[in-house]
Amino acid sequence: MRGADYDLANVPYAMYYHRGYAIHGAYWHRKFGTPVSHGCVNVAVDHAEWLFDWASVGTPIVIHQGVEELANDE
Repeated sequence: MRGADYDLANVPYAMYYHRGYAIHGAYWHRKFGTPVSHGCVNVAVDHAEWLFDWASVGTPIVIHQGVEELANDE
């Protein structure tokens, strides 16, 4: 995956949902639930594998802010 500020090889189980944004496995950190990306949804590689095998092209997704972000927006 490549973007303006990153270039990562072999990103596993990438499922693109909007332009260059994807849900994918992340082997380079374990900070899931903490904002660490430029818009992608990082998940553990084994969870990404399960989701990749389960979802078909066109499966609707909903992405929303976490509880902490919603509380801080008030």
